[in-house]
Amino acid sequence: MNAKNNLTKQIYMKSNADHKRLVENTVHTFIQDNNLLADGEKCLLAVSGGADSVCLLLLMLAYAKEKKTSLSVFHYNHHLRGADADRDEEFVRSLCGRYDLPFYAAGGDVRAFAAEKGMGLEEAARHLRYEALYKAADEAGADKIALAHHKNDQAETVLFHLCRGTGLAGLSGIKAKNGRLIRPLLCLQREEIEDYLACDGQEYMTDETNADEGYTRNLIRAKVLPLLSGQVNEQSISHICEAAMICEQAQDFISQMTEQAWEACIIREPEDGMFKSDNPVPGNETHRQGILAQKAGTVRLSIPALCSQPVFLQGEVLRLALSQAAGSKKDIGAVHVQELLSLTEKQSGKKVALPYGLEAQRSFDELLIKKKMAGNRTENRAESNENSENRECDIFRKIRLPKTGESITETLTVKSGEKKQTIDISFQTEDFMPNSDAMQRIPREGAEKWIDFYQAGEDLEIRTARKGDFFYLDESHKKYVTDYYSDQKIPVWERDHKLILACGHHAVCIIGERISHTVRITTDTRRILKISLL
Repeated sequence: MNAKNNLTKQIYMKSNADHKRLVENTVHTFIQDNNLLADGEKCLLAVSGGADSVCLLLLMLAYAKEKKTSLSVFHYNHHLRGADADRDEEFVRSLCGRYDLPFYAAGGDVRAFAAEKGMGLEEAARHLRYEALYKAADEAGADKIALAHHKNDQAETVLFHLCRGTGLAGLSGIKAKNGRLIRPLLCLQREEIEDYLACDGQEYMTDETNADEGYTRNLIRAKVLPLLSGQVNEQSISHICEAAMICEQAQDFISQMTEQAWEACIIREPEDGMFKSDNPVPGNETHRQGILAQKAGTVRLSIPALCSQPVFLQGEVLRLALSQAAGSKKDIGAVHVQELLSLTEKQSGKKVALPYGLEAQRSFDELLIKKKMAGNRTENRAESNENSENRECDIFRKIRLPKTGESITETLTVKSGEKKQTIDISFQTEDFMPNSDAMQRIPREGAEKWIDFYQAGEDLEIRTARKGDFFYLDESHKKYVTDYYSDQKIPVWERDHKLILACGHHAVCIIGERISHTVRITTDTRRILKISLL
């Protein structure tokens, strides 16, 4: 009888050893095939004390023996479960002591943080946990951070995203590698993990909140996945994970295409702050398009370039634009992308409100997404004794005209959000003899403009345009500056940087662009004022 019992025990032990070796080989191969961890890299293991993370610790110990990987362990105490939470922390600490692993622990008041930030408990716990996790990884000098997600978690995540509404990114589920984060157990199902631990009788802690089906994910885990595996297909979990991998590959390809489309649509601001273009849209030589830099919290897109993309990529570009302007992808959905697509078909000036306090506005052939805020401000405001009409301008400065032969430079600094832009304007006065050679030297193009000194007026101001400003097209016809901006298809937000030289409401010069007819140089001109945008 004893011999029979011994034989049964030997067979059982051999079976356990074979199962352990199979699981270890599966994980080791998965790590290598997905380049999760290079030989000699340091890895921090996130261990809660539950079955998944304890299995992760044991499997990574086996892997480390072969690959000379240095391991350390991190545990976060959420302080949500009283003595049970403290028990879990002590269990992980003792486990690290048994295997001589460096142990890093952290904790926080999740309830207080959630209340302060207006978050749910799960979201607040995740935020605090990951913040502490990365801090511990830096302290440990870890190259990678290993998490214990497995196939069941992957299937649960995909179904959760699918039921809530998602695209390919959501159907891709959990990535095996995402920056420093790696997930070596995504090749195993929960049953395999439990069997592995049972081989050596390894204990682990149980979090009773995981059985609370009031949480959607717990409901999927406890009811939906077993139903699919038991009554639809016993390979349901594996098939869902395989589909997630295909979706991830498709998403990677689409991301590459989206980057190319993004570069074709984004409008960047050059370092000097002045918008220029080497690729004007045909029929609109003043329109800036193409490959530009956006200010923090602001994104500008070329609508013609956007509409030239396939419909699917249009949505992806707009989703990317929204996430960049918001600084987050959370809560940005298909409805917001559709609102932006609809805006591209509306007339110039139309706006839509968006999440994160953003708004989008169409201005001619451009789409601007930005934070709702007051208009631009400047460090060149009029003094308090100036009239209220002048103080409505974003930029206002009276200027002293230079003497003959003298040159002066006015420097103005515009603040747009967090960014500052410096604009230098040179004024130079010269005597003028209107002979044929002199008349031919008058610049017709470029940023330098010449005007008749005596026709310009005495009380001149540099400022942005205000309602009622005009210039003369000829001797008797006026044009409002705002109408000129509209005709030239200058976006609303760019007008904040455009300056005029004005005498009252008369814009004698739109600096860098054109002059009023009444201050043009004629055969009667004897002194000129040169205005240059530096």
